[in-house]
Amino acid sequence: SVPVKSFVIEVALHDGSDDGDQSFDDANVVATEIISEATSEIQAIELIANEGEDLNSVGGYFTLSFVDDLETVVISADESAADLKTKLQSLSHVRGNVEVERIDTSNEQRQWLVTFVGNYGDVPLLVAGGGDNNVVVTERTKGAGLSLNLSVDDLEEGQVYKARVAAVNKVGRGAWTEAPSPRRARSVPEAPQAAVKVLSDTETAVSFTEPDSRGDDVDSYKVEWSGEESFGRGKVMKIRISTRSSE
Repeated sequence: SVPVKSFVIEVALHDGSDDGDQSFDDANVVATEIISEATSEIQAIELIANEGEDLNSVGGYFTLSFVDDLETVVISADESAADLKTKLQSLSHVRGNVEVERIDTSNEQRQWLVTFVGNYGDVPLLVAGGGDNNVVVTERTKGAGLSLNLSVDDLEEGQVYKARVAAVNKVGRGAWTEAPSPRRARSVPEAPQAAVKVLSDTETAVSFTEPDSRGDDVDSYKVEWSGEESFGRGKVMKIRISTRSSE
């Protein structure tokens, strides 16, 4: 299989249409985002000659595989970077491209840096076995796959939006998948409808309907009461404004 290298996300105003292509035409799309920053896993294979030996004069082989994987490749002590790349990419666990750099640090020590290019995420550590020399595999950089969530800013409060996402690999972009239902950008809730009923000389019952929450759950209700006739109404004040300019 070919690894996913990015995701494309579109957010559009909901026009009430059930036609996905129509809803996401250029006039309705308000945001297009691309997620493409995956961290490639890098592992170092280090070959260390036995005491008193020189890697340039001794031969030998070792094997590489993944944990619990029956597939094994045989690597020579003098394996080139290109040949190691070809052998690693023959393993079914390797779903895409790898890059290999060989570093001869001394006559007694040799390294191959293996980079798993693309959206692999955290790759299991290669397991070395066999051979007459010491082989150690370490993780230099932990891989991290593409993020599967995204925050879109600057939406209009109370407006209803739709979203869709598509995956992209080196072959091209796949089909769009639309979120199952439109969602409203959060804003303050609408005003509830209230009713007051006098129960006695000292008691009054207040009831109200549940308002449209405008995209978020209502956390609480605030109830105020007063005996003043002007309660709930703004005060009217008369002021005089002079339009005569001063000299």
